Amino acid sequence: KVNHILDHSYAHLLNYLDPGRTVVTCHDLTPLAYENDAASLNRFKRAVANLIKARFILADSLATQRDLVEKLSVPEEKIEVVYLGVDPIFRRLGSKEFVEKYRSLLKLPKGKIIMNLGSSFPSKNVEGVLKAFKGVLAVDGSAYLVRTHPLTEDQNQLAQDLGISNHCVELLNPTDEELIGLYNIADVLLQPSFKEGFGLHVLEALACGLPVIISQDTSLEEIAGDY
Repeated sequence: KVNHILDHSYAHLLNYLDPGRTVVTCHDLTPLAYENDAASLNRFKRAVANLIKARFILADSLATQRDLVEKLSVPEEKIEVVYLGVDPIFRRLGSKEFVEKYRSLLKLPKGKIIMNLGSSFPSKNVEGVLKAFKGVLAVDGSAYLVRTHPLTEDQNQLAQDLGISNHCVELLNPTDEELIGLYNIADVLLQPSFKEGFGLHVLEALACGLPVIISQDTSLEEIAGDY
């Protein structure tokens, strides 16, 4: 019998299971560097501190493996990197007419579409995205920034200060089908995160034929490879 804890945030279960027969999947340790809420950070620290007890750890990326070694002193030989796969539903849709059908269904404006996915968590560098998009608008005034999570109050204020609010679109909680359509409609995925444990959105975008702009020295470079 082998126990498999599917997410590192449940690593406290190692206190109740036989750690010698337990494997844990660690997706990322980003909150250790970017969580600003003290209570949330303490909960996270208490959970992941148990990871070292596990017989073996599966990490989503080399970046996560490095964090496990450097931040939690987990021996490297206890860690195996196993990359996530992308669901085959993420694909090129084909004809331009089919893609335009999704633009209509999603009620997206005409013009270039810059996608930015993920939460408003500090590691996502949303402020950098907004500032970069201001530069895009200076070149192409018909472009739009589409996000699938709401901006924070401070980020909304920044968008207003930058004069780009009217070109920011929120498509909240899209279904998989809608997300596939968005990947096919968009002109580029802009994902300059400061830190990621893996970067599934980048993989999904590439599977749909969408070019990506990503940050250096993160797992995103590792996942995107030579594309």
